[in-house]
Formats: sequence, structure tokens, C-alpha cells
Amino acid sequence: MKSRYPVTLLIASLMFCVSGVQSQVLFDGQLSALAPENLAKERPAPPFDITGTWRFRMQPREVNGAFEFFPLPELKPDAQAMFEASKKSEREGTPFEREAGPGLCYPPGMPRIMTRVWPIMFIQLPTLITMVSAFGNSLRMIHMDGRPHTDPDILIPSYNGDSIGWWEDDTLVIETTGFESNFHVVQRGIPMSENARIIERITLSEDGMVMTNAMTFIDAENWEGEWKNTKLFDRKLDEDITEVVCIAAENVNIIGADLLPGTSRE
Repeated sequence: MKSRYPVTLLIASLMFCVSGVQSQVLFDGQLSALAPENLAKERPAPPFDITGTWRFRMQPREVNGAFEFFPLPELKPDAQAMFEASKKSEREGTPFEREAGPGLCYPPGMPRIMTRVWPIMFIQLPTLITMVSAFGNSLRMIHMDGRPHTDPDILIPSYNGDSIGWWEDDTLVIETTGFESNFHVVQRGIPMSENARIIERITLSEDGMVMTNAMTFIDAENWEGEWKNTKLFDRKLDEDITEVVCIAAENVNIIGADLLPGTSRE
């Protein structure tokens, strides 16, 4: 995986990245999120528990953009040019290389991973909320133990970013930074930079069956101000997540697969 930081910094920080798998050794006495001592610390009871399987509820495009995040903010010139190029390729039925990520097995990344048709599993612990999407088993780790974001000098950017969460009354607040920008779009034709920030404010219905996620996207490189959108999710009591493997060489009918040697899109 690409890193924009010198190798010496990565070694000094004890951050390891092999074939896209990251692990981190923590400093300053920070316990692992799953360390028994950390899990056993006394904390206020959370207002709700989102452990379970959820599905994104698609609403009409005119309400909140359906699978995407309309209405759009005012885009910066480069982002606007990319958006127009994407629309042109869609009208002409031609592939748009910036959208080639899925065919090459790049993950959708945040926030797009939240609005796919596949179910999402959450496991909530006092120190950590783990999310696994049935889209490629994409993983999010939301640290709830009071730690700050990873030092940007040693952070390895990722598609779902570096997430920390906390409780504000009956709302779960999640802030995510540290994004990988390669083949990473907010939605079709709109790029996400490594300096983007996402804030989610999650609430649960009284019966625990509907989750509301009010999202704010901030990326001064690509659009003006705050881009806001709210999505709904329904708890599913009869679904589980299974293993999913993306093999790019078999994605012959998905945009991007034709960029691989020996494959073509029909």
C-alpha cells in the first residue's frame, strides 16, 4: 500500500503494512482496544447498542440522493471538471478510468461503503465498534476508548480512514480522517482527498430497528464548506455476513477490469 511518509518514519513508529494489511503497536501507555484491562475500565453505559446486521434503506433520489449523496455542494474547479468528465462518460456509455476501483478490487471506502446494497454487520464493545460490510468484507474500526486520531506523521492512509467515536447524550458521534485518495470517490465523479474529514452523528429509533446516520463531509481541496446528507438503515434479524473475495481477473464485466493484462470488458 502506498504511503507518502518516509520509510524511516514508518519504522520508527512500528507501523507495518504487508500486502495491504496494517497493524499498529501503540505508544504512551495506550492499551489495545481489546486488552482485558481496557475493556474492564468503568465507563458510563451507552445509550444504545448497534450490534447486529443492518441494510441501507434507499430513499428517492430527490430526498437524499438514493445510493449517492445529492444535492451536491459547490465543487472546486478540478473536482467539477472530473464530475463533468464522469457525466460525459456515463452519457456516452464509455468507461471512466477514475471509477475503475471496483473492477480492480479497490474498496469503495468511506462514505460510499455505507450505501451499497449489501448488508453491514456491527459489533459494539465499550472500547471499539467493528463494522464489516458484505461488499468485499470491507472493515471499519471505530475506537471508543478515548484515544486521539493516529499521529498524521505516522498514519498510513486507508479507504475507510482512521475513526474515533464518542457519545453525546443519545448520539454516537464518529470522526474519520486519514483517507487514501487513489481510486477513492465520494460518489460517481467526485474525488476525495487525503485531507478529507467525515463526521457521523448516529441515533437509534426507540424500538432499536432503525438507525439514522447524519453525515457531514469536509474536503477543502474538492468542495466548499460542509456537505451534509442523512441516510437510514434497517436492522435485519435474519441475515448474517459471509466471506467475500474479490478477484480482479474474474471481473470481466466490471469497469476497471479491462485495465488488467489479459482481461477485457464485453
